[in-house]
Amino acid sequence: MTLMFSGEITNPFQNIHGITKFWIQLEKPGPLLIQNIHIYVEFLHAVSYAFVRLIVGPIQIIHITYALLATKKGRDNIPLWISATWLFIIWGLLLGSLPWAFEAFHMAFDGLQLKYDEHYNYCTDTTFCRYES
Repeated sequence: MTLMFSGEITNPFQNIHGITKFWIQLEKPGPLLIQNIHIYVEFLHAVSYAFVRLIVGPIQIIHITYALLATKKGRDNIPLWISATWLFIIWGLLLGSLPWAFEAFHMAFDGLQLKYDEHYNYCTDTTFCRYES
């Protein structure tokens, strides 16, 4: 449950980041309030996501691994095959999220600058896109 909580705690920033990025595409060119909001949302999303995935997540998983394998209570309460399955899944999820975590880390160091404009192509099938790049 703690892994789900820490994994989903950054979801509001990620959703707002996606919405504002797409909104920039739909608006007419020019100085927009949404562009100013977007750079701060992107920074908050990047910092929070990188922090949770690169610092909080590994600490939680190390603690869970220790509790399941190295403590008598953990070994007595949960069969080894279930512990091994759970640990394989959670370590796999953490390692699988590393590319996005490092992308967020680099996004945070880009600073507060707008990286998208109204011509950015958000989808691969241009039949659904309003603008083409």
